[in-house]
Amino acid sequence: MKTKLFKLAALMIAVIMFAGVIACSAAQNDSSKISIGSVGKAKFTLADYMQFYNTYSAYASYMPDLNGTIKEQLINYGTVLTKCYDEKIKLDDAEEQELKEYVETEFKKAVEAMTVDEKIEGEEAIYAAKLEAFKKQMKENGYNEKSYKKELEENQRKKMIMDKLREKINAEVEFGKDQVKSYFDENLATDEEKYKDDVEAFANAYTTYTRGSGFIPLYTPEEMFTVKQILVQYENTNEVTEEVEGVFNEEINKRIDEIRDALEGGISFDDFMKDYVLNKDYNDDPVFQPAEPAEDGTEAEESEEVLGMREHGYIMNEKICGNYFDGFGAAACILKYGEDWVEPTPEPTAEPEATAAPEGTEATAEPTAEPTAEPEETTEPETTEEPVNLIEKYAMKFYETTDGHKIAEVKTPVARGGIHFIFINEELESGAATLDLNDEESPVYANIAKFYKQQLQDEHYNASLEEWKKNTKVKLNETYIDNFAKTYLGIN
Repeated sequence: MKTKLFKLAALMIAVIMFAGVIACSAAQNDSSKISIGSVGKAKFTLADYMQFYNTYSAYASYMPDLNGTIKEQLINYGTVLTKCYDEKIKLDDAEEQELKEYVETEFKKAVEAMTVDEKIEGEEAIYAAKLEAFKKQMKENGYNEKSYKKELEENQRKKMIMDKLREKINAEVEFGKDQVKSYFDENLATDEEKYKDDVEAFANAYTTYTRGSGFIPLYTPEEMFTVKQILVQYENTNEVTEEVEGVFNEEINKRIDEIRDALEGGISFDDFMKDYVLNKDYNDDPVFQPAEPAEDGTEAEESEEVLGMREHGYIMNEKICGNYFDGFGAAACILKYGEDWVEPTPEPTAEPEATAAPEGTEATAEPTAEPTAEPEETTEPETTEEPVNLIEKYAMKFYETTDGHKIAEVKTPVARGGIHFIFINEELESGAATLDLNDEESPVYANIAKFYKQQLQDEHYNASLEEWKKNTKVKLNETYIDNFAKTYLGIN
């Protein structure tokens, strides 16, 4: 999965401009004065190479040729920028204003990131001190405020015109109901083959979908469901091991008791959600902690990933209950399958097939003519182990809201564990998905429309990029780059 995500990032990096100057690196020093060549109308310095190196070095373990990847991305970047110049793509008045605001915002962020003497008091005095510290740092790196802002503006302008080129190329892709139906028809049978007997694969695909990162699975195995929870963590939650017991201090125990009292005293499910599940004062699971409103009272923006996880919860089935904390999966499955549920016995691995004798050789033994003797009967009776009582094993407790929602309490004695209050959120309908071409808001239609369109646009953009590269002159000093990468960065 990481490799796949990285490949997508590599394809898209060509349109990502360098964001920071001093704030994220040593900024202007000798490396910004050393030319390493040009690609089309774009000239590059060693500092540009280092920006790409800083972006990709975190993924070095997934790449056989980090230096080669960086050079390729320099070529992609220069090619796209040259295409922008050839197409005479410019910013309109509104975008120019947006650019000015961006520069001022980023400059202020860089200033605010400075640290100064804690004895200084007052917002204005603190900011003034930080500004002086930042000016000193800029000077040490060959900048002043004017040149720093100018470089911020130039870099962001390049990014914005490259984004406009991308939008123009994307608009060339035809997309509508026919394309949605085409994707659905081509992948329905394939998804059934992938997921019908592979709950693990479905769970991974479904989680990716709910997080807004990929296609919706078009087939659902039987008995898939999702759960949500309240998690009250130990005081020493990151230190808990088999040898180190989790500890609840007085304040944490008070939170746990309040939740128990509410469930035992009678509470509606809606109130339980509002008062406890979605309340970060009681729930330590960040999935269910809505962001605080902005200072002006407007609703906080949250990522599609966070919202999707909060809406759906955690995917579950008895075959994957072991993927979760020991006890958590068992409690969830008892809610689904009943108190008599026992953990399924792992399926035995298939015995290896007998290998045929190599050609040109004979079997080492002939089959015997006489049948072998019957094995003697054993006198010892067969023994069967009693199934483990999971409720007792994990000291589970069960509650029910006034409107009939069952909730299981279980403790997980592991790092980042604690006391969980778990409940089923949704039971997924098994079988093949259906597509209604007249319902563009349905999950199936909306998801395919988003990701298949994006896929087609990516394919078209990358094909266009390859064509542009054929007509773009590349004059990179590869000998210098390769020697620098090997000598100073330790990469070939």
